[in-house]
Amino acid sequence: MTGEIRISSLNCRGLCDRNKRKDVFDYLQGLKNHIYCLQDVHWDVNLVDTVPVEWGFDCYFAPGSNNSRGVAILMNKNFDFKVNKTKCSKHGNYIAIDVDISQYSITLIVIYGPNTDRPSFFHEIQEVVEDFNTVHCIIVGDWNVVLNPDLDTMNYLHVNNPRAREAVIQLMNELNLFDVWRVFHPTDVRFTWRQKSPLKQSRLDYLLASSGLLNTVLSTDISPGYRSDHSMISTSFKLCCVSLGRGYWKFNNSLLKDEIYVKLIKKVIDDTIDDYGCLPYNRENISNIHRQNIIFTISDQLFFETLLINILGKSISYSSSVKKEKHNRERFLLRGNSAFRKQVCRRFKYEGSH
Repeated sequence: MTGEIRISSLNCRGLCDRNKRKDVFDYLQGLKNHIYCLQDVHWDVNLVDTVPVEWGFDCYFAPGSNNSRGVAILMNKNFDFKVNKTKCSKHGNYIAIDVDISQYSITLIVIYGPNTDRPSFFHEIQEVVEDFNTVHCIIVGDWNVVLNPDLDTMNYLHVNNPRAREAVIQLMNELNLFDVWRVFHPTDVRFTWRQKSPLKQSRLDYLLASSGLLNTVLSTDISPGYRSDHSMISTSFKLCCVSLGRGYWKFNNSLLKDEIYVKLIKKVIDDTIDDYGCLPYNRENISNIHRQNIIFTISDQLFFETLLINILGKSISYSSSVKKEKHNRERFLLRGNSAFRKQVCRRFKYEGSH
């Protein structure tokens, strides 16, 4: 297979009930995506043999209990793949597979992050990735942690699970992972989970991918969920574009002469300082404090790494938008030239006939 692969993820809020499970399976099959990553399925060990039969194709899952946790990877039969290795949490919080799709090796991990401030869980995820040691990595699911409190939450009084959030940021830095949706939607405010009373929303569901996969992303979106209070997230990759190595994004020096880009990066720096300045500072007075005197809520090293990854993400998304705009202008000019040539040809034919 050298074409598109679409991965969708959904917190199901329980699929222990057979009727709901069949209904959701029918819905997913109708989407005709390639891989479905499910969280909070509530499948225990008694369903190990039943679920693959009901799904109708390969299924990998980490059992939880019949009323909590449990994650799964459902493979569709519309593409070729080979699973070499699997590993799962004994508590049903993650399932990891080492999968070959065409000639590409990918570690795919589906997680259901603890709803408590437990950074050790994300340290364990990092150990799994390092143990599998494949070229590319995708981690997707319900993280129960937001990355950017300003853009990813509404009506939150404080940042939930701050130590776990710090561990996720560290995971991204050390494994060179990127929040794909945020890279392509740097300023959009969209939520994947909502609570009606009192009204509360956040983006808890997202997909992290290694840098070598970023240039293969065709689309990434958030769509309504199905029989759940979570939205479905989906990302499409063009695997024929995947580099065989881990890949590095190269900075275009001409961006330094782009006034819009320079202003964006300065804002990224200011926003990152605002996000991690200690509580005595706030957005109203932090600009009046000399940068050298600011104390951060995380270590200086972690702040520096977080700043770098924020700058990199903004640079990639800006470069992508500039490239797309340039491509659209070229197409417009080519269409215009083509229309002009046709008009000239028609005129010559008309004049030559008289």
